[in-house]
Amino acid sequence: MDESMIDGGDGGGARAEVYVLPEDDGGRDVTFARREAQFYFRTTDVTGRITVLRQGGQDIDVSRGGPAFLSVRPAEQIAIEKGVRFSIQEAGKAVCGGVVTAILR
Repeated sequence: MDESMIDGGDGGGARAEVYVLPEDDGGRDVTFARREAQFYFRTTDVTGRITVLRQGGQDIDVSRGGPAFLSVRPAEQIAIEKGVRFSIQEAGKAVCGGVVTAILR
């Protein structure tokens, strides 16, 4: 597999820092703790699984209008690299935007 290719089915994925949109900017009331989502990386859209990263063994609350640190595992193989920007959408609306901070193997 190419260095820039990740495949969530093979245990690969990415870590990302996202900004969750507040309601007045079109954000929706969503829960991120282990769920499926629709990701848009450049011109590619792919479903995948979100896991909110824990700090010191504690669950982290994700609130609208603030940052969150996630693990992203796409359902299919896609080409991304550190620094790539993406959005997460639900029901056709963006709920957050982010940047890939690390590629997981």
